[in-house]
Formats: sequence, structure tokens, C-alpha cells
Amino acid sequence: MVTATNDSITIQWNKVTSDGGSPLLGYYVEKRKKGTSSWNRCNPDQPCTDSQFTANNLRQDIEYEFRVFAVNKAGESDPSRASRPISASEPVDPPGEPSDIKLTDSTNTSLSFAWKGTDVHGGGDLLGYDIELKEEGSDKWQKYNDSHISGTSFTARGLKQGCSYHVRIRSVNVGSYSKYYQYKGSFIAQEIHAAPAFKMTSELETA
Repeated sequence: MVTATNDSITIQWNKVTSDGGSPLLGYYVEKRKKGTSSWNRCNPDQPCTDSQFTANNLRQDIEYEFRVFAVNKAGESDPSRASRPISASEPVDPPGEPSDIKLTDSTNTSLSFAWKGTDVHGGGDLLGYDIELKEEGSDKWQKYNDSHISGTSFTARGLKQGCSYHVRIRSVNVGSYSKYYQYKGSFIAQEIHAAPAFKMTSELETA
């Protein structure tokens, strides 16, 4: 996720799920101007310990791309994929929240959802939606979409069989995002079994 002001850009990312056997020290962030190949480290002296970073003293007429490295005592990870190009600009109003989350399908390892999108795009073009799930009893939300969801349906895969999950979704525009809309209940990752079909024989129908 990206937010911006006239001379700064703040990026956010998902925390790494594996520390490689050594405690995570934090993250390094690099930026480059769109169309160039030279990356510059934004925080060379010390990794940031949070999963967001603000790059300051940027120019409004330049588009920037960002990438992130995780680091522990053994060294640095491979870089993340580069972000989409973004320029420093006036903050924009957030989009409206999505609503009406429904379960459309379920397997032992996946849950499929549909929801009502927002008609309020705020101060910028709507980029799509982000979806997060968390296991029952956990405080940790996990984002399941790699890029913003352009439609109003999504299948979260790689779930634990028989586990209950809470789900929440937010809208994203070019410079901001809505509050999360969270479904009040939870959903179980399990096969959905249809009721057996039954049809009378012609003899019974006419008896």
C-alpha cells in the first residue's frame, strides 16, 4: 500500500513469514526513478523494524518505484518485486468501504468470497480491493492477494482444513484506502456437500 504527500511517499508491505533461523533485524528500502536501473537505499544506516517506511524529500514531477529487503544476522533476503510507479502528490480522500461479504464456495484448503464494491472512489481512481484472513483465536491478519483485486470476488487458498477464518476487505485508490469491512462471523475451510438429487419414477408420478 502507498500513500503520498507533496514531497514524501509512504509504503507498506507484508511482514516476512520466515526469519531464516535467525531473528529478523528489520527491512531495508530502496527507490529508483521510473525508467532507470539504478536503485538507491533509503535507510542505509539502519533497517526499519516496522513494515512501513516514509521516503522524504521527493519531487512531485518524478515517478518512483520501491523494493524491500528483509535482513537478519546472516544477511539480506532477495528484494521484493518493485512497486508500481508512484509520485509524490497531495493526499487524496479515501474510497468508500466494500460491504456484504458472502461465501460462494469452500474446499478443505480454500474459501471463495464475493462482496459489494464501493461506488465512492474518493480523490483518485479505484485500484481495487485487498483481502485479509485470520484464524479463529489469532490476532494476526494475513493478506491473501498479491496485487489489488480488480473485481469483487476472490479465492483464498492454502488454508488449513477444518479451521475457522475471519475475513475483512478494504478498498484502495491511487493514494489512500478505506477502513476494513469485516464479516461479523467466521467461515470454515471444508468441502461443501450438496444434498442428494431425487426424482420420482414416471410410475410413481402418475400413480
